[in-house]
Amino acid sequence: MDVREVGGRQEPPPRERPVRLGVGFLAYNEEELIAKTVEEAVTSLSAIPGLTWHVVVVNDGSRDRTGEIAEEL
Repeated sequence: MDVREVGGRQEPPPRERPVRLGVGFLAYNEEELIAKTVEEAVTSLSAIPGLTWHVVVVNDGSRDRTGEIAEEL
């Protein structure tokens, strides 16, 4: 990888293609935490310039409202 100097520090060259990231959460009976967890992930991912992302929540057979809450997000 080539390195260039910018403002006195070395940085890799800018990417030619956008960066894409997928984040997955496996959730089993997580109705109390799933909304906060996903919201924090979305906030963090949204703060990264140039990043294209998606979040997937897999409801692993929960017996509580995990799936319902995840669908609402």
